[in-house]
Amino acid sequence: MEETRKLTVGSLFDNDDLKTIPARAFQFAPDGSCITFLYPKASNANKLSIWRFDISTRELREWISTNTDYKPSRSLTEFEKNERERKRQFTQGINEYFWHPHHPSIIAPLEGQVFSINIDNPDKPRWEALTNKETTATATQLSPKGSYISFVENNNLHVQAIDQPDSKPITFDSDPLITNGLPDFL
Repeated sequence: MEETRKLTVGSLFDNDDLKTIPARAFQFAPDGSCITFLYPKASNANKLSIWRFDISTRELREWISTNTDYKPSRSLTEFEKNERERKRQFTQGINEYFWHPHHPSIIAPLEGQVFSINIDNPDKPRWEALTNKETTATATQLSPKGSYISFVENNNLHVQAIDQPDSKPITFDSDPLITNGLPDFL
């Protein structure tokens, strides 16, 4: 006879099979060939990947993901923790991305760095870091024409041309209580 188990609050939160994370950040590719969205990796429910639905073949697949062995090289700053809380962002991996409007690439911030993912060959995306390893970029945005990225680092707003290795701060506050370019955590 099969043993019955009681459903407890702890078992609801400890069991990945019972957790549901809805797909989000749906976007059409600029050329209209596919729809992409964020959804958990097939191998890890807490790590988001970019999934791709090819409109012509009607094929759905996990497309771009971080390395399964990827470990952040640093711990999150207090500001990054607050930003994740504000966004209700409790997952790892790729949590946001931007299609480049004129090049076959996706811009993705990941653990304080910003990457360009070249998709000339959709079956073999190539990652390239746009920011230095020492950068702690948060609140990344891609300009409408795709020429620049902006982000906040050390409470100051920075701008960086996509084809340049270094960013330029456009605010210069050293007071830790002043944050430029972001809403305050209320």
